[in-house]
Amino acid sequence: MTQVNGQELVARIQTLLRRSEVKVEHKEESVSQKVPLVGKIKKEIIKNCSSNNYSVSRLCDSLSITEKTLNRKLKKETGLSAAAYIKELRVKRGLKTFARKKLYQCKRNKSCSRV
Repeated sequence: MTQVNGQELVARIQTLLRRSEVKVEHKEESVSQKVPLVGKIKKEIIKNCSSNNYSVSRLCDSLSITEKTLNRKLKKETGLSAAAYIKELRVKRGLKTFARKKLYQCKRNKSCSRV
């Protein structure tokens, strides 16, 4: 084992810290590149979820990706298949719509009963 003076040790530690910061920044960039795809998928589903015949294949066509790629990426990011993700967003949107209508009725009637 060789001896290292204090200044050299500090320089080595600073170099290691800079390298680790670069690795962290690179990892954050790769994650942020994945998230926009999920955001695009979500926007596309919300835009079309009122259509009764909206399907995974129509979603793939609108995003210009294959069904296999869509399922793989969604599964990795959300833990859900494309079909399950579409269903989940439809249910959430339906619940929000129901809650808004219920709130409007409560305000209009100035009384609200629990459902």
